[in-house]
Amino acid sequence: LSLEFHHACRYDYVEVRDGDSINSRVIGRFCGNNRPAPLQSSGSSLHILFVSDGYKNFDGFFATFQESSACSSSP
Repeated sequence: LSLEFHHACRYDYVEVRDGDSINSRVIGRFCGNNRPAPLQSSGSSLHILFVSDGYKNFDGFFATFQESSACSSSP
């Protein structure tokens, strides 16, 4: 993560929502250079929004995704 820092992540940020739309619940908003802790969705979709004011140039962000299957129990 390499974005412009602001204490409220106001100018450049990556926002992650738990669902498939802009109206889904926000589960993270990130800016600056600190790597965030892993996030987990409650379902099968995440909405990722990248916002930049274009004022300063930084490297941006990189994300990895991993599927996690629910545990199955045997009778």
